[in-house]
Parts: sequence; C-alpha cells; structure tokens
Amino acid sequence: MWKLLLLIRINPFFWVVLGSGFVTGYFREALMLFFIVFVHELGHASMAVHYGWRIRKIELLPFGGVAEIEDSGNKPIKEELLVVLAGPLQHYG
Repeated sequence: MWKLLLLIRINPFFWVVLGSGFVTGYFREALMLFFIVFVHELGHASMAVHYGWRIRKIELLPFGGVAEIEDSGNKPIKEELLVVLAGPLQHYG
C-alpha cells in the first residue's frame, strides 16, 4: 500500500481548484471531492497490484483522476474487468 502512495502525483490545477474552494467558502466540498477521487483511484490501483500489474503513477486531476498502468490492454478479460470495477466499488459499503 505504501508503494502506491509514493506513486501519487497531484496536478498543479488541483491547487487552483482547492484554492478557489477556499476563497468561495466551498473548501470542505472541494476537499471531499478530491478524497473521493483519491479513494476511487486507489481502488483501481490496488486491484491492479493484486494481479501483479505495474503502475506508473496515480494522478489526481482537478475533476477526476487516472491510474496509469503499464501493459494494459493485453491482460485477461477477468483481470481487466475486476480492475475497472474496483474503483467504483470503493464507494459502496
């Protein structure tokens, strides 16, 4: 898990959105948005690591995120499906 946290990159525009949330009084909402995206992307990445996939980076963008994975597209369909579903399934519980 710690290895995944070291792969996280924050897009510079993230700080612009967070700052505008602070200025407009929506700081908690902006922070919550990024926390939800963070958990979502960690879901994808942790399932990918479970299957032994190599992860380049996890980038948090102003209105979303991306878990960049090496060698995607040539994996078994079961693994691909579970990695795709792991992100949204982090929000149920």
